[in-house]
Amino acid sequence: MKTLFGKKGLMQIFMLFVLVFSVACGENNTSGKKKTSSGIYPWGNTYGGGVYSGGNGNSLPSNWLDIVAQENPCQFGGQRAQAQMQVQANVNVGALYVGVTSEGDISLVQNQGGIAMMTVYICPRPDLTGQGSITKQPITENSVYCPVGQVSASDVTLQGQYGQYYLKFAPIHIPGTDRISQLCSNGYYY
Repeated sequence: MKTLFGKKGLMQIFMLFVLVFSVACGENNTSGKKKTSSGIYPWGNTYGGGVYSGGNGNSLPSNWLDIVAQENPCQFGGQRAQAQMQVQANVNVGALYVGVTSEGDISLVQNQGGIAMMTVYICPRPDLTGQGSITKQPITENSVYCPVGQVSASDVTLQGQYGQYYLKFAPIHIPGTDRISQLCSNGYYY
């Protein structure tokens, strides 16, 4: 059977998820505490403000990722774990695309050294095993409403002890719905 990533790629993704989830919860867990970009969020100050291609040309504030996280809290609380993987997407240098799930997970897609990479900030679930895979490659689109591009669709499957979790990513701002971000202007989603 031929796989999308091959045996080596699947093993790397598996090991990445095992590593991420083995350190995601521990005695220093900050569940329930207010989080800021001072180091409690896993991204720290990695993604600063500024103007990114893929967005509407407006500048992002330096704490934009904290704002997205606060607008989309983790369903079960707790601190998000980080996983990063190569994806098949058309991403220009300097572009940034963001998506969220209804459970609070956040995905960022950007070009890193000529390679399209997706960083996923995964909310804790009660029985995660550390295994997962991309089941639908991200669809990235420019946004006329937000200063960042949007992940219009992407699916990640995580294995739980008693079943699977399906993370379905969508844009951070969809006018006319309950998914609205203060980073974006109102209007109609197309």
